[in-house]
Amino acid sequence: MLLGIRDDKSFPLIFYRSDCADAALDESDINEKYIASAKSIVVTGTHFANVHNAAAQKKAMKLAKKHGAKIAFDIDYRPNLWGLAGHDAGEERYIKSGDVTAHLTPILGQCDLIVGTEEEVKIAGGEDTPLAALKAIREKSSAMIVMKWGPMGCVVFPGAIPEDIEKGLKGPGFPVEVYNVLGAGDAFMSGFCSGGFAMNRSKHAALMPMRAALSPSRASYVPPNMQHSQKCSILSKMALKRPLCATMRHSHIFIGQQRATQ
Repeated sequence: MLLGIRDDKSFPLIFYRSDCADAALDESDINEKYIASAKSIVVTGTHFANVHNAAAQKKAMKLAKKHGAKIAFDIDYRPNLWGLAGHDAGEERYIKSGDVTAHLTPILGQCDLIVGTEEEVKIAGGEDTPLAALKAIREKSSAMIVMKWGPMGCVVFPGAIPEDIEKGLKGPGFPVEVYNVLGAGDAFMSGFCSGGFAMNRSKHAALMPMRAALSPSRASYVPPNMQHSQKCSILSKMALKRPLCATMRHSHIFIGQQRATQ
């Protein structure tokens, strides 16, 4: 991936996946002992676009199930990586495709967590609206679904999909100073997996992605060895001091409104 610089407000992403290291991943690279040591694994839509990568991910998922690890799916839809647009279309987030939906559908039912933007939820569900897509995904999977809302945060659906999306568990956006958007989704996923899988608290999971963003954004610092309850307390106080500002100056990191009960 290349980060282009057009001017002081425009930074187009240019995707090249030919001959990169992770594109060479295949089934022979998946080590069962290594997978067995994990509490959770993450698979991505980007790698399901490549036949060898897809086989490797499917093997990893099978082994994860065998050894009791959770499976998180980052829909991570990039139309150009599915051959629907050119390399220069890195900013193109959504092109409807029945073929892509068909590829992703069998994956949904095997996952414990599914994460995506509104556009990614639509491609996974094969529907034209986020609500209809969420319902379509729920028909195929009992996984917790997280729909990211950019600077406005996200909405989490642990169970049935309500008629109003905002009835889900909302995690409003937390403002950080953005230096670069590359890797924002990775930080989000790592934080959510930490909150949702490692601690088995679906409500507290909405707090953890913010922690992943604090250090690189230079907004603050939370020591990694601090107790979870202390981290939650610090981050909650910070959120109250810095109200949500729904502009593109803020990344899609969020803090949960609700607290988990012990």
